[in-house]
Amino acid sequence: VALSLAGGLAGVLLAYAGVSAFRSVNPVGIPRIAEVTVDARVLAFAFVVSVLTGVAFALAPAMRLGGPGALASLRDGGRAGGGTTSARFRSTLVAVELALAVMLMVGAGLFVNSFFRLQSVDPGFDSDDAVTMAVTLNSGYESSEEQVTFFRQLLERVEGVRGVSAAAYTSALPLAGDRYLTGVNIEGREVDPSNPDAAEYSMVSTGYFATMGIDVVAGREFNDRDGPASDLVLLVNEAFARQYWPGEDPIGKRVGRGRREPVWYTVIGVTEDVNRGALTDPASAEIYYSSLQLGIENAQVVVRTDGDTESTVAAMRAIVRELDGTLPVEFNTLDGYVAASVDQPQFYTQLFSAFALVALVLAGVGVYGTMSYTVGQRTREMGIRLALGARGSEVTAMIAREGFVIALVGLAIGLIGAAVGARVLESFLFDVS
Repeated sequence: VALSLAGGLAGVLLAYAGVSAFRSVNPVGIPRIAEVTVDARVLAFAFVVSVLTGVAFALAPAMRLGGPGALASLRDGGRAGGGTTSARFRSTLVAVELALAVMLMVGAGLFVNSFFRLQSVDPGFDSDDAVTMAVTLNSGYESSEEQVTFFRQLLERVEGVRGVSAAAYTSALPLAGDRYLTGVNIEGREVDPSNPDAAEYSMVSTGYFATMGIDVVAGREFNDRDGPASDLVLLVNEAFARQYWPGEDPIGKRVGRGRREPVWYTVIGVTEDVNRGALTDPASAEIYYSSLQLGIENAQVVVRTDGDTESTVAAMRAIVRELDGTLPVEFNTLDGYVAASVDQPQFYTQLFSAFALVALVLAGVGVYGTMSYTVGQRTREMGIRLALGARGSEVTAMIAREGFVIALVGLAIGLIGAAVGARVLESFLFDVS
């Protein structure tokens, strides 16, 4: 029990360090992770488990010593805890320990593979050297004309900052958590009341697609002539075109905004698909409106820089303060949003890998301990074998063979368990079978 309590104390200390390390990662999407801690309940659980483990695994050999075969074993010069049954039980425990380690190692390998594949996904835009600034207009900018005027002045000043090569803004930045859905009418397509057509949408400024590095694969993007006095126009992504006009040219088609009394817009361009919610999510149908025609209250300004992020942020903050010091602003980078989108998979990968590494170390210690104990029990037997002419290499091979059999059994059980357990992990993996 004393030995078990010492192990429990060491485990609690390791748990405290591990929890602190994983909390510092602070992944997005893990609920209430800041509240996870090693508290009194954990200490009580560790104490109870340690005591019960010590009692249970001490009583088993103690009761066996009190059996009818104990006196004969002592008379023959045998050691307590020896025997075929005891050895088989120890070997079984170690094989199971190895099996669990193999299952965790396979799981960790799947997570690592999934994470690397996720990092290689093209989000559909260029995230390098791009600063973002979230700006929320207040009640002083009620009309779309006032909104357009403010953001035009903002972009003109930001583009004049040293090191800035391009600037634009949008109402919904990819991977930033901003997603809006609207009902649409497709000209010439019958409306199904039970399954109405819908698409994600955002308002974007002139030059937005070039600034973001989003390719316009057909037609053109917005320009300064697409204002409130001109024809209403929009762009759609490739997913929208595939869904509503498969095999057709979308340019010139008309899309109605709203369902009951739609306002009709003409498609002037098609953009490549962008991962909007997460890198693991397939692109959904999406449309882009011109901010010059609709206005925009809450915007994400995207600025392409030469890499000097700090000076660019300081200059942008000063510009907003000069235009309207009452407006709140929040800065980030496109790289930051991309990194945040893989926070949760990265957390699972680190957690599973840590568990797998600990399990592998424990399994290795278990094999060593079992074989060391076995060798100690069979010292007399080995001495007799050597005295009768056996070579030392033969005795070593005999012991190694027994350890290999244990490892092989554990590996086989672990691979079977991993094959079954991997199905449970499928929902957490990306592009990994």
